[in-house]
Parts: sequence; structure tokens; C-alpha cells
Amino acid sequence: MKTPRLCAAAFLVAAGCQESSIAIRVVAADGGDPFLPPDAATQARFRFEGRTAETVTANVAPNGAFTLETPFAAQVTGRGVVEAIRNGDVVGGGATPPLDWNALGASVLSVFVQRRDTVVEYPWRLRQARTSPALFEVTPAFALVVGGTVDSQNIESFNELLLTSDASGSLYDGTFGSDASFVVLNGGRVLVVSGCNALVWTPTSNQPLATPSAAGLPSPPSERCDLRGSTVVQEPSGGALLLGGRGPGGAVARVDAINPDGTWSAMPPMASPRARPAALRIGPFEALVAGGQGMSDAPLLERYTRTLDNAQRPLRTGNASVDARDHAALVDLGSSTALVLGGSSTTTNTLSVDDAVLDLRCLDGSCPALLTTPTLLRERRRDPLAVLANDARVVVASGAGTNGVAASVEVVDASNPRAPLSVGPVGTLPYDGLSARRLFTGSVLFAGGGTTLTWVYRH
Repeated sequence: MKTPRLCAAAFLVAAGCQESSIAIRVVAADGGDPFLPPDAATQARFRFEGRTAETVTANVAPNGAFTLETPFAAQVTGRGVVEAIRNGDVVGGGATPPLDWNALGASVLSVFVQRRDTVVEYPWRLRQARTSPALFEVTPAFALVVGGTVDSQNIESFNELLLTSDASGSLYDGTFGSDASFVVLNGGRVLVVSGCNALVWTPTSNQPLATPSAAGLPSPPSERCDLRGSTVVQEPSGGALLLGGRGPGGAVARVDAINPDGTWSAMPPMASPRARPAALRIGPFEALVAGGQGMSDAPLLERYTRTLDNAQRPLRTGNASVDARDHAALVDLGSSTALVLGGSSTTTNTLSVDDAVLDLRCLDGSCPALLTTPTLLRERRRDPLAVLANDARVVVASGAGTNGVAASVEVVDASNPRAPLSVGPVGTLPYDGLSARRLFTGSVLFAGGGTTLTWVYRH
């Protein structure tokens, strides 16, 4: 990572009756700067997302420098976007998180820019190497990395507006390792569950993590004491389903519901034991579950709701290669469509040769749930890490390939969710134990892999 460059000067922002100046500092990574050769941008543009009145454009000098200035008095809330333009096309750029610009006052903000469809090193190097950490983001502009170490370590944070890191967060108990489950409750508190142990964390403060009793919450049921690696299906208003996991005897079918207030509710089990399955929310405390099945005759997919009995929950698509698949990723594309990516055969353990597109409106059996089986991933892999990025891009990394860890980062264009297309490899991250999260800036943050490095993808 090179020393950040100062590429853009002041924008004038009117806050009420007083005028203040906000400077935008543009920062790029080595090899990913869209304002430098090769294919350097010839123009720079700044705009507020969803607005056109304050858009300004300037020419870019051969050394990549440019200056933009715009006065405005309107109330502006949203992301500020810097774009690199060449021959009329946007070849790269970056964005701030959503902001109330009129409330900022005089300040210097930073925007990290990169070429389109690239994965580059981010200016946040962790103090501790981490494997499969949990990633969070707190408004307006802080990314946090939690856990992923054997020993107790402080929670680390990154200011996305200043591009500075801080390792002085709360101490996180190392016994809550990569198998812990994180559930956001109402009010923003996070319940961390591992077996029948739990911690309560408030991401917006720097207070020590509390036990449930100290936070006024019940402890997890004692029946969960030997369970690890449950999958969380988060509810938008707080609370979640905890699906399956591993016990002393292998995969389990147990399901627990955590209510928005942090209390627990008993739920009927899944039809099949499943260890760390993929899952996506299809309704209030309802989920489509994929993989992790602990019974040889169980299909890849299961529709879980408390109103269905066990015989109704297994979902067979009629395609043997899809139904007899495990270790696949499941991505909600919106528009009642989902992707099944990667995986391997439960009978031969060979890597799947194709992927699958599902119609979520047909999970009740009223119509075919399987729309098509395109080959979207060029590097076939088990347990891929898949994240829906901005502009309907699905970013896929890591997983177990033919010769070890799958190294390529691939992108799927899901702008037409019923007919997604392979974009192909856009970078290389040859690490196992990566975690990813889509940020408010529109970029996807990667961390973990047993390293202190972090990376971002942006379309």
C-alpha cells in the first residue's frame, strides 16, 4: 500500500446559514488506481448519489492529480461518489458511506477508489492475524472485526471516513472462536452464542462485553451446551433463527429462535441434521436451508418454517445433481430468486460441474423451484464464500478447489437474476478462513485467512 495521495481539494457545503469547507482526499492502492496508467482516467467526477444538481467534473493531469470544487445549499443526505472516467465510461471510483453532509461541518474525508471489478489491498492492516472473524459495520462509518483468534484480543475498528484503524476496542473472549453465532437484537445489541455460553456486545460503545445475566438477558438453553457452529438467519427487526450445528455425535437438527428482546423460544427441529448449512430468510423466522446435511438421503435444500411438519420440509428439485449436493453457497438475489453456487456430490464427493438458479416463489411446490443450472463459477469449489455486492454483482472467494484452497475471486453478474452471467476471475485471494461483508460504501470487505491483511472489491 503506497502513501495516500491528495487528489481532490475542497467542496463547499452549506450547513444552515453558515458555509463550511469539506475536503475530499482520494486514496488508491498500488496497481488499482484508476487515475494512473494503464488505461488512466482522463476525467474525475464527484456526485451525490441520487442527485444531479451538484455534479462536477474536472480533467485529470498525467500524474493523476485533479481538483474539484462545488458550492451547494440544498440539504444533502447520501453517499458521495468519486468516479474515474475515460472516453465517457466509468473505469473506477469509490464512495463514502451515507452521510448527512450539511451536519458535518469543516472536515477532511477520505474516499478509497479503485478500478472496476478489482480486488485490492485495503489501507487497514489488522494488529492480529485472524481466521474466519466476524465483520460488522456501525453507522455512519466504522467497520469492525471481532474474534478469529485463539487468544483473547481487542475488537479492531476502521474509520471509513478517515481511513484510520483503532485496536483499542473491547476485549473479546478467545473461547468464542470462529464457531460462535452473532445475533443482532433490537436496540443494536449483539448476542454472541457458543454452546450454552453467551456474551452481550454493544458495537456502538467501547464497554466490556457482558454476560447475559449482567445485561438482563436469559442464558441459552442448557441443551445447546455441546453445540457449535449454528447458522444464523437474522430477522430485520432483531432476533434470529439458529439452525443446526455440530454436537459430539456430528450434525444436529436442532433449531432455536432468539426473539428481538434476547429471549429464547423452542422451535421444531429440521427434517435433517445439518452442520453449518447455508441459509437465507424467506419470511419471519422462516428460512431456505442448503447443505450440511447429516443424512445420506437428505436433499440439498430444506424449507424451514414452524408450521410445516418434517415430511413437508425437504425440497427436491427433480435434478439429481442439485438434490445430491452439499457444501454449496446460497445467495439471495432479490426478485424472489436465489443462487446455489459450488458444492460437491454427496455420493461421489466430486466437485459440482454447475450451479443453480432457484425461484423462491415455488418453494411450496406449486411450480418448479429450479429455473436453470448454468455454470457460473470457472474454478469449482466446496464451501465458497459468496456475497452480494453493489450493482447486483455476486463476489465469490475461497473454498476448497481441486488442488487445495480456491485462489481466484470470481464475479457473477446477477442484474438479470433469473439469467445470471459469469464475469469470471477479478483477483486472487488464496486464503482459507476468509470472511466478507458488504459495506455501506458499496464495496465488499474481506478479512481473515490467517493474515493481518484486508482487501476490498468494488464494481
